[in-house]
Amino acid sequence: MKKIIIILSLIMCITLPGAASVKEVKNYQYPISMTVIAPEDSSGGASQIIEVNTGDYFKVGLEAAGGTGYRWQLDDNNMDIVEFVDQTAAPVDPVFRMPGSKIRWEFYFKVKPNVSGQQPLRFYLRRGLDEIPVKEFLLTVIVQ
Repeated sequence: MKKIIIILSLIMCITLPGAASVKEVKNYQYPISMTVIAPEDSSGGASQIIEVNTGDYFKVGLEAAGGTGYRWQLDDNNMDIVEFVDQTAAPVDPVFRMPGSKIRWEFYFKVKPNVSGQQPLRFYLRRGLDEIPVKEFLLTVIVQ
């Protein structure tokens, strides 16, 4: 019986650190004015529109299954109105972290001062930059 308990304890010690293979969420001091959580869409694409003010910080959260090699990536071409600040990835449920459980990628942005107009932000779910995305999320940011 003691051998079984020791073996199970060793398995738990080896498994749990491996489950946290993504970068931990930092304690941000950004004054986040809006959080956008993209809806899960099985058809492969979704879009959303938000309105923000100049100087505002906002974040975009996108989820996918962990351990698959797929991750959300930002297409940051031609970002004239919005500036990319940082990105994190962490398990959706930090207490029950298992390999294959959902991971949330959070992208932090700041609206540049004294600007107005629209800025499309495109996010792709794929393994590598050369692969065709399996999902896409388009966020249109309208700055008043």
